[in-house]
This record gives sequence, structure tokens and C-alpha cells, in this order.
Amino acid sequence: MSSPYLEDYKENAEYELEIALPIAVKKTLTNMQAQSVCMYFRQRGACELLLTGEPDALYVNLMQSAALHQHYLHFAPESDKVTSRAMPFYDAIGGGYWECAEDIARHSRLTWNQKHELEEDFLFVLFIIKHFFLGADEDECRGIIERHDEAAEGADSEYRDICEAFLDEDSDALHDAICALLDVRAARLDKMAENESLPDEILAWSRYFSIEAFALLRLAEKKGIKTAINYSQIPEVARKSPGFKFEPDSWKSLHFAP
Repeated sequence: MSSPYLEDYKENAEYELEIALPIAVKKTLTNMQAQSVCMYFRQRGACELLLTGEPDALYVNLMQSAALHQHYLHFAPESDKVTSRAMPFYDAIGGGYWECAEDIARHSRLTWNQKHELEEDFLFVLFIIKHFFLGADEDECRGIIERHDEAAEGADSEYRDICEAFLDEDSDALHDAICALLDVRAARLDKMAENESLPDEILAWSRYFSIEAFALLRLAEKKGIKTAINYSQIPEVARKSPGFKFEPDSWKSLHFAP
């Protein structure tokens, strides 16, 4: 199923973290620097999950990524924040670290950063932030969906379908939309592999683990919306209820243990 080099890629992630964390402790990182460190936490956790079939290391690394992103948002200027770069936000949600996810939502930029993101990408994450964490009413949320349709010019319909399914609490529609999202993602990764536009080190684990879809399933659970047990790119073992208490400083230690 997965790459024979996962152990090497996990060790590579640890090596990069060993270099980056002392720097991150001493200074405020840029958005791209913080995203890179968060990705290495995610890579280490996903590789361990795929190697062992045990989710605990994944949950710890998701905590560390989310905690670093939370720290970054508290100190970063608004001009550096890019809301659609949401993987660390999804790490918080996927790990079940709800207080951290809410804090990330409250400190995220709520306006489109035109220099660094597509409007439709921003609007999808804005919907998640507003609907699940900032108490927006239905009219405001449907307005975001309409703006997304205009910005995307009708493309990326699976994202709007997900938003509408959450608003309607429609489990069948949500299931279909998440499956469509995963199909699009798989095709995109296949194309990137063919074009060699994404390193094998990232493809090796990201083909089999979508943190975005994982977070969407967690959000569905939070709303009491039923979902299927099995989805491609989401190992079933990862969906057990996480049991770790969130620690804001967990990112500062490479070998943090809750």
C-alpha cells in the first residue's frame, strides 16, 4: 500500500524539526516557515501511523503542529496571515483539540489576502471558521457559499456541497461531497506524481492520508452528522477518539510526550 521509505521520511522530518524548532523558539516565524515546520510534524505523525497502524503518534504530532500554528497566529502581523493555508488548523480539528481550533479561528485573518491565496480557497476555510467556531448565522454562511461559487466560477463544487451539507445536516450529501473531494485530490496527486512536481517524500504519505478530509469528518462528528466508516485516504484506525490533553507548548520539544 505505502512506500518502503516511510521510515526514512519519518527520520527526515525529525531531522528538519531538530534544526527548525530551536529557531522557532527564539523568533517569530514567517507564514511559510511556520507552515513548513507544521508539515514536518504532520509528516512524522502520518508516517508513523502508516508504519505501525497505531494513531497515538499521529495525534501527538497533530497537537504539536496545531500548537505551533496557534503560537504563530498570536504574534504574526495580519499581512502575513494566509487563512487558506489551513492544514495546521485541520491538524487541531483532526486531533480533537477543540479549544486550540477555536483559538486558531479567532486569531485567523477574516479577510482575503489577495497576494497569497485564491479567493475561493479563502472562502471555504472562512466558512468552516464562521460556521463551527464563530457562531455565524445561516444567512451569513449561505452568503459565503454564494461568494465561493462566484469566485470559483462554478468550479470546485465539492467544497460548496460540503458547506451546504453541513448547514442542512445532510449525512448522505456530506458523504458524497467528501468522496468527491477525495477523488479530486487523488487525481491531483497522481498528476503531480506523473509531472514530478511534488517530492516523493511528501507523496509517500499524503497519498494515504488527507488531513483536510479527516478534519471534515471530525467536524461532522461534532455536529452529530453520521458518516461512513471507510474512506480512501483516511485510515480507519485514525478515527478513534483521541485522548490527549492539548498542551500549547508541545511544539517546543521534538520528543514531547503527553
